[in-house]
Amino acid sequence: MSQTEFDAADTGGEPTDSNAIPEAVDWLLGGLIALGGLLLLFAGTVLTTVVGRNELVEAIDEGDTLTVGSTELTRAEAIDVSEAVVSWVGVGLLVTGGALVLFALAYVFVRRRDTRRSERGEATSSYYANAVRGSVVTVFFSFVGFSAVLGGGLAGYLEGGDSDQSVSVGGVAGLLSALPALVIAVFTLIGLFAGLRDIGQTGPLAVAAIGMALAVLIYTGINATLGALGGYVGGRLAE
Repeated sequence: MSQTEFDAADTGGEPTDSNAIPEAVDWLLGGLIALGGLLLLFAGTVLTTVVGRNELVEAIDEGDTLTVGSTELTRAEAIDVSEAVVSWVGVGLLVTGGALVLFALAYVFVRRRDTRRSERGEATSSYYANAVRGSVVTVFFSFVGFSAVLGGGLAGYLEGGDSDQSVSVGGVAGLLSALPALVIAVFTLIGLFAGLRDIGQTGPLAVAAIGMALAVLIYTGINATLGALGGYVGGRLAE
């Protein structure tokens, strides 16, 4: 049983867990997720409304020659491709930011509902809540190379040593922390395709798409694996 689950049948309607996460912590986590979403919304707004063709021209003139795969783009081509990529990345940031804000609101609502249910002695599960908590820790400590282990470890520890789901909850925590980057990568790829199509250079798209897809898959896989490893360790520590 998870450390934050309750079993009314075994306790006569009373919670069995003495280590339940305080409701204020879930509010804090929801606030952090919403803050991250708002920052992405701000960045997306800047890219879609402030950064225009003139700014891109200046940046390209001051920078190195732009290449896609092994193809070197002309100045005009580089401007067209950059404009498309920046535009779609901006949209991706807006979509991801908006989704995070909505997710934060839903998370707080669900946790508040579950808290009220547990107070009435009803059985509740905190599996996905623990995964979310672990994912927030993973992102917060992303400057540490093994932050997914920390996040997965927290998720596994909260899930409890007597649960057979400590490994999986750590893996889910790792996956959740990678989802925002995955969504933004998809929009980046769409922008790259749109830009290369406009200049008639769709050939390099396959190379760029494969490279980006592999990078995202490797990143996601590493996060999930490290999270699962952390979940295993956290589960053992909770025993």
